[in-house]
Amino acid sequence: MYKHSAEVMKLIKTSDPSGISTKIKSNTNIYTDILTHYPEGIRLSEKIYLYANNMMVPICGCGSGKSLLFNSVTKGYRTGCSATCKQVRKSRLDSRRIAQGGKMGNANSESYHKSTTTLLLSHTTNAHGIKPPLEEIQSIIALYPRHYSGMIRGNHELHRWVVENSLIQSDKFVERIYSAIHQDSNVCKYGNVRTISRLSEGWTRCGPASTCRCTAESIAMNVSVSKSNYTDKQREEINATRKETMVKLYGVPYNTQRPEVRLALSKPKIPSEAYDLLTDYAWLYDQYITQSKTLSHIADDLGIYYGTVAWYCHKFGFEIRQRSNYSLEEVQICNYIGALGVKYETGNYSVLGGKEIDILIPELNVGFEVNGLRWHSYNPHCTQTKELEDKHRHRSKTLLAKSAGVELTHITDFEWANQRALVESLIRGKLGKSTILYARKLTLREVTKDDEREFLKANHFQGPIGSSYAIGLYNGDVLCSIMTVGKSRYNSVAQLEILRICTVLNHIVVGGSERMFAQIRKVYPNSTIVSYCDLTKFTGHVYGRLGFTRCSKEDPSPHWTDGNHLLSRQKCTRKQLAKWLTSFDDSLSVTTNMFNAKYRRYWDCGQSTWIFTPTQLISKI
Repeated sequence: MYKHSAEVMKLIKTSDPSGISTKIKSNTNIYTDILTHYPEGIRLSEKIYLYANNMMVPICGCGSGKSLLFNSVTKGYRTGCSATCKQVRKSRLDSRRIAQGGKMGNANSESYHKSTTTLLLSHTTNAHGIKPPLEEIQSIIALYPRHYSGMIRGNHELHRWVVENSLIQSDKFVERIYSAIHQDSNVCKYGNVRTISRLSEGWTRCGPASTCRCTAESIAMNVSVSKSNYTDKQREEINATRKETMVKLYGVPYNTQRPEVRLALSKPKIPSEAYDLLTDYAWLYDQYITQSKTLSHIADDLGIYYGTVAWYCHKFGFEIRQRSNYSLEEVQICNYIGALGVKYETGNYSVLGGKEIDILIPELNVGFEVNGLRWHSYNPHCTQTKELEDKHRHRSKTLLAKSAGVELTHITDFEWANQRALVESLIRGKLGKSTILYARKLTLREVTKDDEREFLKANHFQGPIGSSYAIGLYNGDVLCSIMTVGKSRYNSVAQLEILRICTVLNHIVVGGSERMFAQIRKVYPNSTIVSYCDLTKFTGHVYGRLGFTRCSKEDPSPHWTDGNHLLSRQKCTRKQLAKWLTSFDDSLSVTTNMFNAKYRRYWDCGQSTWIFTPTQLISKI
């Protein structure tokens, strides 16, 4: 039962219907509580009726997935979802039968309205008490296999449950439903995205064998199973037939004996132009020795891996110089910084007393660390791994740089390869090269769910996440900055959590966070609010300006990688590992299972926790 439902019902019964909305708006507590329980797109009068009756929007029983038509705050809902709805026609037919003294059908107005509202409200009130949303969703799927998606979308509580419990962000709502029910991600064990065509079939293959090893392994397994069923006689017959066919077509019994195949196997696996240059002693000597180019510079010019260049240099007897093996990502980031007109240093050892800063901008006291996932992660079973794992490696270096007056930002090769536009925008901001906008010149208004999802997908490292409320700053019709809030996920002290703050790429909005947070305080005036800051890339100073208090022990957080891709945290829980990790052993810990499967652990710099309480605002005033 809602907090003020009895008070609102009394107001409906004793007031003039035309003035109810005005009276509700004048009571801030009731008005705010009503808005928090129902989504956008519903008239206030309809929200008032639903709130007073402790119900959600009823879905029509005709199977269309649409909601019933709303009449008024005093009359409630009609019997169907449209004038042509079959439930409306049945109701009219029943009325004629009653007028003629006949027997009324099963689909009369009262029984129909009861059946539709019971279906949508049974997760809140039923004969056995409170029914979880998961059971209600499963019931809707079983009863309406063709219309369940629209019906779940139309129910605010069920829709919110799906958004909050889904492990994925997808434009297909059926995929988010499946993920929420089964707590399963749409990313396969090799990092490719899977899809769903039917809910009953679950995730399908994530691509052809040429693009994803999942499909190749599945095909190989099916072939192995078929071959294992062969008898010795069948194998001998198959091999004899194969040899006979090879001799007939190519004159040799085995494919590797063919001259053209042997020639193809003898050729290098790099482009012929690059191979010709790398095998030219004079050219490589000029590039690496005379001009003192780094391995990565040469590799970037040839479009190949820098380790290949190192192999040919070693083959010719060239001594590999210290710090000549800058990664390609580091070289490209340096080129980007140089293109912005900013002077930088590489491989600086003086600032941190012997520890290296990959890229340093002395004039701004800003530094960048380019972390290759394979080289900055750990697996005890790998012969190239250091004996001891240092989980504070990146955090300690960041703190050391801070004590030296340098703001250090960590970037992984995975982020540079897969989120390059976001990383470039981050670098611009750190170097003061972003386009400046002013919050006072922009329009403040609530952001629709579609705009919120698309904006966060394009402008935030972690992408979109389900929220209760989103506010944004617009330049005309163009969204420039956003702040979203939702129910606190991890902190029991706070009621709300700031989930996302970001601006459009390559821009900063002066005063934007302050203005958006002030609006959130108006909507949720009595709420304690929590938020978290990723110390790998940010300092959290914005929360200090907003009046938050820093209140956490900032330990580094682990991430799992195969050396090339980062796996989501949800995918690496014990429950999820049992579904996709073929070597999973339930008697072992998650860490041991991942190490045994040759995955590596990468530690970030941790995150800081910030809390805002309403009393802080009063004390500041």
